[in-house]
Amino acid sequence: MRTANNNILLLCGFVSMKGVMYIQLYVQTSCALRLLAYMADRTGVVPIHELSDATGFPKHCIASVAAKLKKKGYISAVVGPFGGYVLDKSPKDISLQEILTAFDDDLRLCDERLPIEAGNTMIHNLKKLFEKEENNFQQVMSSYRLTDLMKGEIDI
Repeated sequence: MRTANNNILLLCGFVSMKGVMYIQLYVQTSCALRLLAYMADRTGVVPIHELSDATGFPKHCIASVAAKLKKKGYISAVVGPFGGYVLDKSPKDISLQEILTAFDDDLRLCDERLPIEAGNTMIHNLKKLFEKEENNFQQVMSSYRLTDLMKGEIDI
């Protein structure tokens, strides 16, 4: 569900069989991807100030995203002067699709409200194309793991 505090931050492009397609990510989704990717490359407790410095997101955003990741079982919090967050799941067990849908359960390439006027074949076909590419996108994101983000380059 989209809320006012989940402002759109990022417009990601990806290449499909039909050309370049775009998908919008919300601030919290982008933060979660960066936070988890950073933590996946670390061992032990990662302090919030380190996560903020590494990801470029303010501490209050990190705390908000971390609370949701904690609730979903991805990380746990360690309190105290040497506190921070610890990754609870192995990075190889976390798909990119999981992260995307954890923060945006209605992630779409195509707005379902796209008007289809009677007899407008072009709009109808465009919507069908987006729906097909959306399925392809979800399959691709499901096949990649957090560990893939840590590589120098992803083979597509």
